[in-house]
Amino acid sequence: MLKAVIFDFDGVIYNSPNYIYLARKNLFRKYNINFPKKDFKKYLAMVTSDFVKKINKDNGTNISIKELKDFTRREMLKLMINNYIPNLGVRKLLDTLKKNKVKIAIASSNERERIKTDLKKLGLLEYFKVIISKENVTKHKPDPETFSLACKKLNVNPSFCIGIEDSPLGVVSINKSGLKSIALISEFTKKSDFEKVNANLIINSIEELSLSKLNKLLN
Repeated sequence: MLKAVIFDFDGVIYNSPNYIYLARKNLFRKYNINFPKKDFKKYLAMVTSDFVKKINKDNGTNISIKELKDFTRREMLKLMINNYIPNLGVRKLLDTLKKNKVKIAIASSNERERIKTDLKKLGLLEYFKVIISKENVTKHKPDPETFSLACKKLNVNPSFCIGIEDSPLGVVSINKSGLKSIALISEFTKKSDFEKVNANLIINSIEELSLSKLNKLLN
């Protein structure tokens, strides 16, 4: 029987990757860096420090982590001022899990304060008693530590858990952790991206999920 569902944050709970992409594209324009969506796709689930190193190495620039983070956050706040809306189906699924006493957690490569701030704006903070963020781990996705630690904090065996991700690297992390994996397709990914990393279930929307479907996947 299903004991817990562990959600990635960006992209799964709400459509933040699109705003992150637009914000970073605006920054990189200052450095004459072309940044198409196909390039952003390569960096999904990558922690900011690794992302900055890769961008600087590929383009011969010297953008600091602080500049990227500060600029991205400022731009996102402007772009999202009236767009803090959970992805379709998220609130209904969270209510169903809560009603049926299925434990819920966040397992993200983002910063804790950013996650909590945005969950509060989305009206979803109350659902998540366990939040695993980049500060809690030493090895980031695709390493299994993020999801493994979430299971430990929830006090559940990974074999009774399901993880939901929107990036191939995230799905690899889930699978390595011993959970069943659900991959959510976005504008930055396609079905074949997740087939390559052996996602157990591939969906186009959280609306497709129900308690019975989750239990069926687990069994």
